[in-house]
Amino acid sequence: MKKPERGLKMPFLRKCKLPEDIENYINVVCILDAVRVGRFKRLRELEKYIDELDLERGIPEFKWKTLKGDIELLLSLPGKSPILRKFTSILPILNMSILLSFLVMIVLVTINILSPRKITFNLHDTLMIIIFITGGLLVARWYIEERIKEFYEETQKKKLRLSRITQMVIDKLLKTISERNISVEKVRLKLFNADYKGILILKEPSFFREQYIVKLDVKKT
Repeated sequence: MKKPERGLKMPFLRKCKLPEDIENYINVVCILDAVRVGRFKRLRELEKYIDELDLERGIPEFKWKTLKGDIELLLSLPGKSPILRKFTSILPILNMSILLSFLVMIVLVTINILSPRKITFNLHDTLMIIIFITGGLLVARWYIEERIKEFYEETQKKKLRLSRITQMVIDKLLKTISERNISVEKVRLKLFNADYKGILILKEPSFFREQYIVKLDVKKT
């Protein structure tokens, strides 16, 4: 299976080898789920998975043309709102700044442990300042993400349809796994939404992680 392009995070955490079609199903689920909150502009990748799985034949209610139109509308919304466009452009900068802040703190603490004489300034005060700035960045990221989510609530009808389609794919995935007796016990999915049947929530979103960590609830036949 083709490896994800650089810069794209894997939508699931894999600790065991999976058949290619099962990975494709999981990718479709994770991408559709992310679209519901306006994330992951991976339309070509999604279309490739859908073609390989032949979902229009496997799921009678699945219509790619309609789904594609809904997704394109959802993903084009930031460009139709100056405020949202500004928010979506700031978000990556905030994420990078937060990561950099944590890295700086780790480096300073490590240096202080290994070579304390190299620290010629008040480490405690410096760390407090960095923590304060990081906290402000985290709050700003939370605020922007909430405003983005509110904007996407205006497209609730299309999102509900997208949710139903995602559930259909999950149902098809679970049926395929059960019929072929494939072990997915160690597979963990990262989802923005957890309102699906057939999943078990392992970890709730936290201040530092905006996604649920879930596993597939496969019923043995």
